[in-house]
Amino acid sequence: MKAVFLPVVALLALFVCAPAGPAQSLGSAGTIDGVVTDPSGSVIPGASVELKNPITNYDRSTVTDAGGAFHFLNVPPNPYQVVVTAKGFAIGAQDVAVRSSVPIALKFALSLAGERQTMTVEASGPGLLEMFPTRTATWIANSPACCPRSRPARA
Repeated sequence: MKAVFLPVVALLALFVCAPAGPAQSLGSAGTIDGVVTDPSGSVIPGASVELKNPITNYDRSTVTDAGGAFHFLNVPPNPYQVVVTAKGFAIGAQDVAVRSSVPIALKFALSLAGERQTMTVEASGPGLLEMFPTRTATWIANSPACCPRSRPARA
């Protein structure tokens, strides 16, 4: 009876423990899903999507499906940059950090390639240039918060 019992226990232990190794190695891998749209909100099928980490040389790419969606499965925990390119559109990029197996959802709204954004900066009001720097320096030096030992004695 002992001769039969020992091999059965060993075989049972092998089957119970064998699946645990691969399951643990993928436990922290993440998923990145996203949708690529144009300025009007319409999806962009066929856009190229690249997931990369220049430090680890991790680089994967895919193409959006007919619904403008993309998926990266089993992504190791690390920071990444997701870059989206499509003909006729400006390049879109987002930084993302995979830290767990919780899926990450991204949305890219690509602007048109010829579209330019401008910003006008106007100055108004008095300048912020200090006209009397010695007054400020004297005030700081005489301040109780600054240099209490080096403050000149007052008569």
